[in-house]
Amino acid sequence: FKNTWLVSIFVLIMIAVGGYYISLSARDIVFMDFWRNTNLIVPRVMEGDWPWDVFWKGNFGQRNFFQLFLFAVNVKYTGLNCLWEEYAGIVVIGISSMVLYHDTKRTLQENYQKKIGLIHQILFFPVVICLFSLNQWEILSLQFSFAFMLRILGYIGCMILLNRALQNGASKKQYFLIGCYTGMLILLISQLYWPALVIMLLIVWGIHLFRCKEKKQTIFCGVCFWIPIVLSILGYLFHLDMGNSGGSFGSFLTLIKSGDFFKAIFMMLAGSIIPQTILAQMGQTTALAIGALLGAIVVLCIVFFFLYNVQAKTYLPMMLCAYGLLSIPIITYGRCGRFDLFYLSASRYCCETNLIWTGCLLTIIYLICENRKKVLCSLAAGVIVVLLLHCDKIEFGIAPYRGAGKDALLSMMQDLNSFSDEELSSFQANNAQLVRDGTDLLIKYNLNQFRHSEGNSGNTLDTVADSATIPEGD
Repeated sequence: FKNTWLVSIFVLIMIAVGGYYISLSARDIVFMDFWRNTNLIVPRVMEGDWPWDVFWKGNFGQRNFFQLFLFAVNVKYTGLNCLWEEYAGIVVIGISSMVLYHDTKRTLQENYQKKIGLIHQILFFPVVICLFSLNQWEILSLQFSFAFMLRILGYIGCMILLNRALQNGASKKQYFLIGCYTGMLILLISQLYWPALVIMLLIVWGIHLFRCKEKKQTIFCGVCFWIPIVLSILGYLFHLDMGNSGGSFGSFLTLIKSGDFFKAIFMMLAGSIIPQTILAQMGQTTALAIGALLGAIVVLCIVFFFLYNVQAKTYLPMMLCAYGLLSIPIITYGRCGRFDLFYLSASRYCCETNLIWTGCLLTIIYLICENRKKVLCSLAAGVIVVLLLHCDKIEFGIAPYRGAGKDALLSMMQDLNSFSDEELSSFQANNAQLVRDGTDLLIKYNLNQFRHSEGNSGNTLDTVADSATIPEGD
């Protein structure tokens, strides 16, 4: 408790702050992809069926069994309350923070012979601030939050488990179990974010194989680790409906040849820590210059990580950083040819790129504890923290307006026939008919904002016909 209490209090404060942000910016409303989910899942769940085939079926290359299963549970047991998942997402970030802190504390104690004091807990504060960054507002304030943050927590757990196994040695059985855990993440919750995870794991294995002396034993352990992962990837891809899943190799190659790929990297680095609303005011040239400067900080942390042999104690900081960096070309590939470069600075991608800064800040903690480049590291950490706090301040200022925008959508749902398809595009369903049909289902089954209708039917079929009315003033 003595080594943890200060960080624990700080994490609780950040959870409270995050919860307050959700109360300002979020509303109990179906939004974006969840309109498609509503049309696919609500009728079957309300008729007493669990549509396992829908949970497993992918769309546009995205397979997310857990998120769709969670949606069905939400329909069945909470009347499709879209808010609790957003608050739960904030709590999961708090859990991720504590998991990372305990791993950091353990590494410091084991490898640096450090007695953990208040200064070491305070050094971890920037990592917590980074994980709670409100630059992720688009995911944090929507129903995606819980599933997304649980995936990030799962990835962090995978990295910690593998890092421990590689650093301290593990049996083939342990490697196999870690591989099974990683495979389950890929199959059940990863969508198309898993390629960055898998490539990062390959790189870490390559570095470890290069460093270790018992290469034959390491290869055998690697086979045990990778067999379940390869099988899970094959399972993920089996009968996967790719549809119009994004970019093509030709358009991606064009990006590289034109140099726009490197602009995309700088744009996503800038967007990872600076709100898109601010970048829009700067113009592309300034945004790219800021991205280049931020890239220099990342390169500096990577160079110092290997120069001062931090990898001999832990791979985790660079695993986090590498995952975030690898997400950039993968996201760029998925979006190339469909959107311009500025789109890549969108908040929805910050859940992945935010881990770049988490890894950099963890690297800085280890370097400072080793008395390596303390002034330069402190300066780099200061820049990151100032940008993160500035972003949080801006997003708190915008939050009430985001909430007001959703209030307007809730009002529209009272009489959708009064609005054109173009006006219904504000629901971001990509198809206005999905909103119209989905709202009819919500009314029919007393779900979401219509679940508090007078004479509420509950969620049973016996009284559903009597409750298909829109409440006044809800």
